[in-house]
Amino acid sequence: MFHIDDLLLAHVQESVITEFIRKLDREYATHDPLTVTRGLLHEYLGQSMDFSYKGQCAMSQYDFIEKSWLELPETLKGPYKCTPAPEDLFKISLNSPELSAQRKDQYHRTTAKILWLSWRTRPDTQLATRFHCARVKKPTEEDWEKLRHLLGYIWKTIFLPLIIGMDDSGNVVIYVDGAHAVHSDGKGHSGLFVTMGTGAMINDLSLHHHRLSD
Repeated sequence: MFHIDDLLLAHVQESVITEFIRKLDREYATHDPLTVTRGLLHEYLGQSMDFSYKGQCAMSQYDFIEKSWLELPETLKGPYKCTPAPEDLFKISLNSPELSAQRKDQYHRTTAKILWLSWRTRPDTQLATRFHCARVKKPTEEDWEKLRHLLGYIWKTIFLPLIIGMDDSGNVVIYVDGAHAVHSDGKGHSGLFVTMGTGAMINDLSLHHHRLSD
């Protein structure tokens, strides 16, 4: 398998990778030499990838989470939480005051960072993150507190990796489900989870629907 974007190469035969690197070196390294790393641990596109366990890949972004946390204002550093969101995530108070322009900007920038994280290595945060993505235009004090909740969870679980692997069956298993009228506007919500035995190859808990079919 060859993924062309900062080049991650994987093959059962090491000689194939070596020959491919030689060809790239001859073609593209006349001005700038290629930087090549081999082994079971890699830093790739802002992620740490660990292939130490056969048949599995553990992906994490510890450094990114730590850097993002340290850059947060103290008012957004919530206490440790055991879940990404409170039970009333989808309940929106019409009486909650709108944030100031400065805090709106902070809310937006923080949500954007978490969105990137959620799609790379932390699918467990996707549902809560998508809620905040829908609130960035007019966030309120209530939304701010829910974001603090999510950040407290991410900081508590900073060392939680995404582990993807395949079991002996080799089957691709797809789970799809939906919840009716869970949003304040009466819309439903659905999710998708695709796995080959360990972890989510594809995970999407963010689909908003006007109606859900039985």
